[in-house]
Amino acid sequence: MTGTIDVTKLTGTIISLAGASLQLGALTITSAGAITTIDEGQTVTYTVTATYTDGSPASSVTIKILRDNAQIATATTGIAGTATITLTFDQPGTYIISATGDLTGIQKSTLTSTVVVISKRVTAALTIEKTKLQPGSSLKVTLNLNSTKLLEQGTVTITLPQSFTAKNVQTTGFQGTATIQNNILTIQKTTATTSTSQATITFTLSSPIKGIKIGQAITVTATVDVLGLRTVFSTDSTFQITIEKPSANSVFSVLDSYFAKTVSALTEDRVPTVADIFALLDLYFGA
Repeated sequence: MTGTIDVTKLTGTIISLAGASLQLGALTITSAGAITTIDEGQTVTYTVTATYTDGSPASSVTIKILRDNAQIATATTGIAGTATITLTFDQPGTYIISATGDLTGIQKSTLTSTVVVISKRVTAALTIEKTKLQPGSSLKVTLNLNSTKLLEQGTVTITLPQSFTAKNVQTTGFQGTATIQNNILTIQKTTATTSTSQATITFTLSSPIKGIKIGQAITVTATVDVLGLRTVFSTDSTFQITIEKPSANSVFSVLDSYFAKTVSALTEDRVPTVADIFALLDLYFGA
C-alpha cells in the first residue's frame, strides 16, 4: 500500500536548546492513519513536514525514521520542508513508527504511528452454477484462489453431500493429486508442481436419483490450507442447494433417452434404466 489514504496527522513538538540561532518548531508526520493495517511485503509511505517556530518550512533537515526506537531510514527535507519515506514491512507484527529531526540539541519527537502487519493471504471464492437441482442432474462448482504470493504447497478440501458425486475435477494453478473418500474431495499440491499466485478448481456435482427428497437442502463446504498463507473467503465457504421437483419435460427426456439408449444428463450422465424412470415418476407425482 503506497501513498496517503484517509490522511491522519500526528503532531509532536521538537524541543531545541535555548540560544540556537534557528529553532526547529515541530515535525508533522502524515501516513495512511494513526493505525495502518497491511499484509506482509506491502509498503507504507510517510510524509514528514519540518517547520521552524515561526511556521516557516525547515529545509535541509535530516529526518530519521525509527521503528520501535531503532533507526531504519533517513531523508532530507526539501525547500517546502517536507521529506517522503516509504517503508516495506516483511514480517508480521505490530510496529511503532516515529520521527526525529537531526539538529544539535533537538530531543526525540514524541509523535508516533502504528503499523500492524498481518501474514500474507490467499483469497478464496466459492461459486455454484445454480442453487436448485433436479434429481439425477448436475451443476458446476468453481473455487477461485488469489494469493499475495505463490501457491507452492497446500490442500483444498471440499465436503460433498451424502451420495452425491464429484466428476470432471479440473485444476489450473493448483495441480496436484485429487482423491474422493467418504464424500470428501481432497486436492493436494506439492512444491514439485508449477506454482502461481492464482488458481481455479472446478468440478461437476451430480445428484443421485434415489435416496433424496423434493425440497431437501444439501450443503457443500470448502476449506483451503496453503503453507504460509492466511485464507480469507470473499464468499461464503458453504453453499446450500435445494432439490427441486423434476419437470414433465425432464421425465419425457429420460424416457426418450431410455428408448434411444443414449446418455441422459438427468440420470447421472448414463443411459437411463427402468428403475431410474420409476424413481423419477415417484418424485414427480409424490412431490
